[in-house]
Amino acid sequence: SVYLTPPVRYPNGGTYIKIGHSAGPVMPDPASNLVPWFQGSGDQAIASWLLAELAELLPGVSFASTHSDSCVVVKAPNSRQFIDRFPKSSVFALLGDNGQVAKSADELGRIAANRVLTGEVPGGYDPDMFRIKFE
Repeated sequence: SVYLTPPVRYPNGGTYIKIGHSAGPVMPDPASNLVPWFQGSGDQAIASWLLAELAELLPGVSFASTHSDSCVVVKAPNSRQFIDRFPKSSVFALLGDNGQVAKSADELGRIAANRVLTGEVPGGYDPDMFRIKFE
């Protein structure tokens, strides 16, 4: 299965559609492999498959350009997002929603930036929704 976001105009003037998927293999040894993965451009076989899916979902639409990037899916035990500061530290966590927040990624980034810069989530959001919960 794939997800597809609606077109979004970015501050650079470009309009982008994101397509991706939330299933895949578990990364072996993330402590060693995560940084190199993000420094790369992702899995080109998956990128080709996603472009084919995009063409099937939007037949007749042509794109000025396309590119692929690396991505990971983080699984949270409560299926919720965290945007919070670890107690007694200056380290913040932004943990997404089990591969289901691509459509919300820009807004979650805005909420996270506001939280880090001001210590608060923006108005209109319940701060308890984003607190880290330890088991």
